[in-house]
Amino acid sequence: MASFGFIIFITAVLTGLGWLLVGRLGANGRLSGSETAAFAFATGSLILYFAVFLIGPYRLDGISMWGLTATFTIVAAFSIQKEALGQLLGQAKDLPALARTHPWSACLWIAIVLVGSSSLIQGMAPPNDYDGLMYHLSFPRRDVENGFISIPFDRGLGHAFFPQLGGNISRFALATMNVGVAQMMHGLYGLLAAAATGLIMRRVGYGRDLALSAALLFLVSRVVIWEMGSSETDVPLAAFAALAMLAYLSFRQDGSPQLMVLFGLMIGGGILFKLIGFVVAVSFAPLIFADLANTNRRRLFLMVGPAVALFVVTPHLIATYAGAGNPFYPLFSSIFNPEAQDPFRGVSDAFGTGRGVIDFIMAPWTIFTMPMHYYDGMVFGAPYLLALAPLAFVQKGSWATWRAVLSFMLVFFAFWFWGFGQQTRFLLPLVPFTSCLAAVGLGALWQMSSGRRGARFIVVGIIGVLAINQALFVGIYTLLRIPPAIGLMTAQDYHTRTPTLGGAFFETCTYIDNNLKPGEKYLSVTGAFHSYYCPQAPVVYNYFPDEAQWWLKKKEPPGMDAAEFLKRFEQWNFRYVIVSWASESRRDPEQIAGHKARKNLSAKPKILLSDGSDSRFSDYLDPVLDGLDPLIKGSMTAVYDGPAVLEALRRQLQP
Repeated sequence: MASFGFIIFITAVLTGLGWLLVGRLGANGRLSGSETAAFAFATGSLILYFAVFLIGPYRLDGISMWGLTATFTIVAAFSIQKEALGQLLGQAKDLPALARTHPWSACLWIAIVLVGSSSLIQGMAPPNDYDGLMYHLSFPRRDVENGFISIPFDRGLGHAFFPQLGGNISRFALATMNVGVAQMMHGLYGLLAAAATGLIMRRVGYGRDLALSAALLFLVSRVVIWEMGSSETDVPLAAFAALAMLAYLSFRQDGSPQLMVLFGLMIGGGILFKLIGFVVAVSFAPLIFADLANTNRRRLFLMVGPAVALFVVTPHLIATYAGAGNPFYPLFSSIFNPEAQDPFRGVSDAFGTGRGVIDFIMAPWTIFTMPMHYYDGMVFGAPYLLALAPLAFVQKGSWATWRAVLSFMLVFFAFWFWGFGQQTRFLLPLVPFTSCLAAVGLGALWQMSSGRRGARFIVVGIIGVLAINQALFVGIYTLLRIPPAIGLMTAQDYHTRTPTLGGAFFETCTYIDNNLKPGEKYLSVTGAFHSYYCPQAPVVYNYFPDEAQWWLKKKEPPGMDAAEFLKRFEQWNFRYVIVSWASESRRDPEQIAGHKARKNLSAKPKILLSDGSDSRFSDYLDPVLDGLDPLIKGSMTAVYDGPAVLEALRRQLQP
């Protein structure tokens, strides 16, 4: 309960922080109270990011982060007491009357609260998403263990230079509370995205019930529920994309440059969460160019947004350039770093499943009706968005209402289809807008069946089937994550029963974490994945410190002969050695090329046994390990006693 209480507290603090600025930008009726609150929380998140960005390289621990929290609390309390409290209490007082006079609205609110709170609380379950275990959480844990923020060169991953708004949130949460808080703080952006979805509906003129329906349609998407309980960054990007659209639509109505400042802040925040935020920014270009051509608009005001966005992301670009020699790293590596490895070389070929014009036209249908066609699989659940969104345009005037949003969606989707790896979760920035269209389509369908009992019965049946289908996904994640989140299931049982791409390495990493003493080191040769559950600071991971930056300087990794490896093993005196003995795949191993090789066979992974440790030390390390029994063997990895490995190496390598 302390973790959930902290989430409520930090939400109020960040909202209060942001209100100091947003309250002024949205004054004089430019924004409603709800819009101001949504923008305030997002802006407060940016303030937290920059605070950790500036303080963390010098000190990252409980003292520094709780001191930051105390400072923020004082400022936020002043802001809330002076400006925000009256507006928020006024809206809260209206809720009882709403429940009495608008029962359907009350039902929608109850559904939103139940789904949203369930998804949020799921963040207290032990982490088990691949990206979170690999870098979203493991990199921040490394920094907290070290006591300062630094670039994890030893991981050999371009992800080390990803924008760090989410990473700094996790660093803050790990230093002050725990990993559950880190995941729930990410989950807050799912609620923010749902709020932005509803606010867009209100901004373009729709009523309360359709706005609430749109927010609910966003929240029940399978990928949203999954990511809200993790440290993934697609949902936060969706929140900032929706808020950027809300700010831009508001600017089109009001024309005030203050709203373009908000637009720039939201675009910058999206980029600082995920590199795909650059595509979100570019997707607004047709709208901005169209408005620049409109002589009735103040052209100079239109430039305020891009200028603010550039200002927000410039510190990240400078830091990335200092570390990698490329401000956009790992993007454009072939241009800025031609002699180094390209971290994402071949991603499009590895994940894409056809990029022709027909594939593009059919992609929306394919995503929902053949979900295993794309890499991420069935991330959306029931095809309710596909079924309902097109119906929005049977209403007169819908094309004009949604023209700006459709322009954004088309550009972003084209980038996703031809420029990305076609992972379907990367489409999340479009889901708020698709949910808006689906809500309008639902309203149109309901209206068309009005007065006709047979038609209304059919509509209720169709909606009921879709609702029950999607409710199953909501229920499944609730049943999976809530028991460990509230202490009814151990982390060991949770990881045993819950699938994780590549395995979480929970058993083996926890063994090392529990038994490694201060000052001891261990060697990890687990390929490209080093789990969050392993200690992060006292590890030599695949490469020794003097070799760790090779991937930024050349294409081929450094070699190491047996004698040098033995010498270094003795110098480091490794207490444990952890190696991978298996991996998993959802692809067909018999298909080595072509689109068929990139299609998923099923949601159930196929376990592939490794021929050895799959490392540059394999030639002389594997024969040694073959003669030893592991201290513990997990589903994918095994841990060996370091001194025993060293002794066996000596016998094998020394005459």
